[in-house]
Amino acid sequence: MNKLDLFKAWASEQPDLKSDQGKTIKSALGFLTDKAADWATPYLNEYNNGRVPFGGLWQSFVAAFKLRFESVDPEMEAWAAMETIHQGKGQSAAEYSQYFKDVGGRTGLSDADLLGRFQSSLLPEIRRNLVIVNIAQGRAPTLEEAIRRAISIDVFLQVETKAWKESDTSQTTVPELDDFETLRSE
Repeated sequence: MNKLDLFKAWASEQPDLKSDQGKTIKSALGFLTDKAADWATPYLNEYNNGRVPFGGLWQSFVAAFKLRFESVDPEMEAWAAMETIHQGKGQSAAEYSQYFKDVGGRTGLSDADLLGRFQSSLLPEIRRNLVIVNIAQGRAPTLEEAIRRAISIDVFLQVETKAWKESDTSQTTVPELDDFETLRSE
């Protein structure tokens, strides 16, 4: 959900904003953060000087906001992102899967194309284990199934790594040379 949608959700619950577009615009400008807040500052200054920006029309504000902050071609932007995304070291398969679905859903690619890209963009240890699972169970028929399998593998690998790290190897005793001498003399 983008900033404008968040504001609309909040504003829909504010009775005093429903009838006054100028007040709604001023509230929206005050709601913005980061770069959007920097963009909003001159418009808020207009309010402070007694002028209502955007002609007091909500649609004019929305058009200006979208022109400044929304991609001209969201599908092309998503395609470019798909070329570079990979699961990061330390990023769980669940986290990566959500990000992948968010970006992939905007590309217009088919489920089959997304499936191939998803599998090839996983961390190597998950990808290797996914191949083994696919050999045993057959290739994942859908992106959702591949995601489910990748998450299961990731959880298994994390549990296995944790168990290995927690195993107490310090209790393993290495026989001393004297122990062997004692055994030989018996």
